[in-house]
Amino acid sequence: MTDETRTETGHRVLPHTADVIVEAWASTRSGCLEELVRGVVETFADTRHAAATREVPVEVGAARDEDVVVALLDDVCYLLDADGLVVVDVALEEEDEDGNFDGMFFVAPVDAVVQTGAVPKGVSRSQLQFASDGPRWRGRVLVDL
Repeated sequence: MTDETRTETGHRVLPHTADVIVEAWASTRSGCLEELVRGVVETFADTRHAAATREVPVEVGAARDEDVVVALLDDVCYLLDADGLVVVDVALEEEDEDGNFDGMFFVAPVDAVVQTGAVPKGVSRSQLQFASDGPRWRGRVLVDL
């Protein structure tokens, strides 16, 4: 039995040469995006005991799902690199039929989390997947370290 069959929503991190792969699944498009965010953060930080100290509004919109994924995960990397903030949780909502999302990143300073791996440089478009698969959405990204 795989992780995917045990839980309706989740993610996993898999090794890949010098990078990592994050796979996510959920019953909704926004839920799958949230799990991708959590998975990317898990590649470099343990946030289980970190409390969010701020909320950062998120707005992501693009014509293609792949562009939404890249923009959202690039925002996660940008917050870390530019502001020293780690996303400890995320809440997204699809705001219209155009595929736009708004929501919130719940963040903490980088020194409030335990670093467990290399900080990601970004998300590669290579091997990126994001689509519905029957009743479930699935996403897969290659995280550049």
